[in-house]
Amino acid sequence: MKLSVVLLALALASAFAAEESCVGRCHSFNPMTKCQCDSMCRYYSSCCMDFDSACPRKISRGDTFDAPEDDVVNTPTTAVNTNSGTMVDPETTNIPPVMNTTAVPTTTLAPTTTIHTPTLPPDPEAVPCSGKPFDAFLQLKNGSIYAFRGDYFFELDERAVVPGYPKLIYDKWGIRGPIDAAFTRINCQGKTYIFKGNKYWRFEDDVLDADYPRDISVGFEKVPTDVDAAFAIPAPGHHGKEKVYFFKGNIHALGTNVNSRSCPH
Repeated sequence: MKLSVVLLALALASAFAAEESCVGRCHSFNPMTKCQCDSMCRYYSSCCMDFDSACPRKISRGDTFDAPEDDVVNTPTTAVNTNSGTMVDPETTNIPPVMNTTAVPTTTLAPTTTIHTPTLPPDPEAVPCSGKPFDAFLQLKNGSIYAFRGDYFFELDERAVVPGYPKLIYDKWGIRGPIDAAFTRINCQGKTYIFKGNKYWRFEDDVLDADYPRDISVGFEKVPTDVDAAFAIPAPGHHGKEKVYFFKGNIHALGTNVNSRSCPH
C-alpha cells in the first residue's frame, strides 16, 4: 500500500515538473499549463523557471518585441576597419559622387560654306606696262605729258608714270574713253583739242570752250572722222602759219594751215 502511494506521488511530481519546464515547449503557448514558454511570457510574468536556459533569447524584429518601440534607442554605430584597426566614422565617410546619366541633347551644326569671291584681275588698260598700245599722247602748254588708253590716262615724267595715276578721262575732261587723238596748239593760246568719232572738244586750262563739242567737218575741212592720231607743228615765224597733221590708216599727210595770228578754232 505504501509503495503504491510513493509511486503515485512520484508520477504526480513528474507531471507537475513537466508542466513547469520549457523543455520541448519553446515558443509555444498552452493555457492549460501553469507556466508558458512563448515570447510574451516575460511580458506577462508567466515564464517557466527554466525559460532562459531552455529557450535562449533571439533578436526578433517581427510583430513582437521584448520592449516597447518607444523604449528602443537607435545608437549610431561606428564601423571598424578590420585591416588596420582604425575607427571610421560613418558620418564622415566620403560617398563617391553619382554621375549624372541624363542624356544631354546634342545639336548638330550645319556645315558652314565659305564663299570665295574670285579676285578679278586688274584692267589691263589701267596697267601702264600691260603691253597694250596707247590710244593717244598729249603735251600741254605747261609741259605735262599725258598718255591715253581706254577709259584712263597717265601722266608721265622723264622716266616713269607719275604716282597717283591712272585716272579716268571723264573725271578731268568729261569725255568717255577711249579717245582717238589729241594735241595742243603751240604758237597761240595753248588750247587743247581732243578728238573722238566725228566730234572734237576744245579746252583752255582744262575748261571746255562754249559751243563744244563740234563736228570735225566744221573746224577742220577734209579731215576724216575716227582719226588715228594728230599733232601740231609750230609756225616757222611770227608771220608764218601753224600746221596740224592728222593720220588715219595709210593716209599720213593730211594737214591744215592754222592762222597763228587770229588763232581760229
